[in-house]
Amino acid sequence: ISGLALAAIHRLKKTWAGLDEDVVAIHKKLVAYISRDKNFRNIRTAIKSVKPPCIPYIGLYLTDLTFIEEGNPKRINGLYNFVKCIGFANTIRDMQTYQVTKYALAEAETLKNLLMSIEIMPEK
Repeated sequence: ISGLALAAIHRLKKTWAGLDEDVVAIHKKLVAYISRDKNFRNIRTAIKSVKPPCIPYIGLYLTDLTFIEEGNPKRINGLYNFVKCIGFANTIRDMQTYQVTKYALAEAETLKNLLMSIEIMPEK
């Protein structure tokens, strides 16, 4: 969904205008999930309600890590700021929760054959 917000895609006015209203409504609903409003409140709620495995929105974690780094001093009174370290550790632990759980996916032979039959175009 975040890829559809890229400037090059957003400028495709005629393409967007040609989409069915149902598709546009679904797109708007999905965009609301990754909204930055209230510190990604919608996506945080959705992620907490899902059992792993899932692919969480990486922008959420990158934002958290940035604010932890930029918003907290490295040292306080000459000592390392362990609150900052704990913030990093908690955020990384949350990301890893979704990386260690295996997906139970069945092989789709028809799809596999289709993908394997695609001819790779040479670069020019």
